Amino acid sequence: MGRSAAVGLIAVAVGLSGLALEGPPLTEVIYGSTAYTLPGGTWELAGYLSLPVVGLPSVSISYGVTDALQLGTGLSADLWGLPNLGAKLALGQTGPVAIALPVSLAYSISESTAYLAAGLAMSSQAGQLGFHSELAVDVLPGMALSASFGLVYEALESVALLGEVGVMPLRFRIGTLLQPFSGLDLRVWGSFPGFSAGAKAALRF
Repeated sequence: MGRSAAVGLIAVAVGLSGLALEGPPLTEVIYGSTAYTLPGGTWELAGYLSLPVVGLPSVSISYGVTDALQLGTGLSADLWGLPNLGAKLALGQTGPVAIALPVSLAYSISESTAYLAAGLAMSSQAGQLGFHSELAVDVLPGMALSASFGLVYEALESVALLGEVGVMPLRFRIGTLLQPFSGLDLRVWGSFPGFSAGAKAALRF
């Protein structure tokens, strides 16, 4: 009986080792960007909701112009007087590491202030475990640095565990990614210190 159970566990482990999330690579972990972009011709409509602040979700839309260039804007921020544009350019692979250049530009109409940030994102995959890091530099209106480090563990075909550390300021985030069907990503996470929670739904088409 013990031998049969052991054989069964090995068979399940082998089967799960071949499972991976459906669709193209993730373009972000929780808040931090990965080095991957949307495939050319693909749209992504996303909605974010943070707790304990309860209100309308923040909505954004992105588009894969080519397999290496992604553009996007926060629609909610646009409506609130903060027109913005984000871009991410995939620079290719260096060995097992993918590299991309994310850039964002925004303008506050009420404050007459421009915001510009640029960074470097790196990603690599080792089996079911993905490693992601991003270094961002705020250029306008003043110089500031921030960084994030993320892990994505593809536990099942439609489930991944997410971990992310934000630096400057220091924040820890733990979450789960669910893919009920191809093209739909659902994320939920908790953040600390000073506990807060969030959720995001992203639909690709």
